[in-house]
Amino acid sequence: MKLKTIILLITFASLFSCQKDETPWIDFFWQSSKMGSQTYDKAGMFINYHLNGSKSQFSSQFDTGSFGFLDEELIFALASFDSKIANQINKDTVTETIINGKRISRILSDVTYNFGDIDIAQKNVSLMPSKSIRLTRNGFESNYNTPMGTIGAQFCVGKVILIDYPNERLARLDSIPASYLIQKSIPFKINAQNWVLLPFQIDQNSYYVVFDTGSSIFPFLTSERTFWERYGELQSQSDTLQVSSFGKIFDTYEATFINAPTKGLDLRNQNIYLTTRPLKTQYVDSIPIIGITGNKLFLDKTIAIDYKNKLFHILRK
Repeated sequence: MKLKTIILLITFASLFSCQKDETPWIDFFWQSSKMGSQTYDKAGMFINYHLNGSKSQFSSQFDTGSFGFLDEELIFALASFDSKIANQINKDTVTETIINGKRISRILSDVTYNFGDIDIAQKNVSLMPSKSIRLTRNGFESNYNTPMGTIGAQFCVGKVILIDYPNERLARLDSIPASYLIQKSIPFKINAQNWVLLPFQIDQNSYYVVFDTGSSIFPFLTSERTFWERYGELQSQSDTLQVSSFGKIFDTYEATFINAPTKGLDLRNQNIYLTTRPLKTQYVDSIPIIGITGNKLFLDKTIAIDYKNKLFHILRK
């Protein structure tokens, strides 16, 4: 091979290796939480943003297992000195519902989340009643990272959500960037709440498990005591964890997951937890939704959740 050809090949290789990553990344950060005797450093995935171009910076949990909402009391406080926000508060006459005893009856219309240079619009976001401190204008403008609610499942519908856990960033895309290769794919279902339902099979029994980015410390969580007792052995010195969900506290118990053959979502050698939070058993195609998984299984990975084609991908560069 001629020297000139070698130099050209090296030049092209260098150019390709130095290509700028054009992915519109949104940084996230972890919130810690103490449960029992342990402190979990990665208990919740949160994103900073500005709302409709406001000066104040807010944060919300990225929670694909929840509807998206904003704190009603804080929005009302913000509206007291922001007429644009005030004009966007509307009565929700279509989807009024009750969540954990709280009536959701108002929405904020035409919302734009400003994630640095990235703006993402949401037509309507529910307002959740709370007992939050009603911040003044000075409070909003000086209070860094005011917690404001959740960025939920409707943020993801029709898109590909790319989550790079090691680098603590995510992206909302139309397709997977060409720089990634698909290592494994799992077809999933979506229910009426836009939950991602991953198939899971053990002992020839088929189930669905909700993939929920709002669940960060449990590899597998179920409220089905029969299932828990069948497949798990109680830890003799395990703490009882008290877990908060929408302001209510529920006890959670740990067991060791039996190393049984599994298909679909791989839960071999993972711990199984039982929650006392009452959850109504739902079925999809006569298959029960048996529990929840989340970030814990994928902290060393990059994943893509393709809501358009209903495929859950584990990626590699």
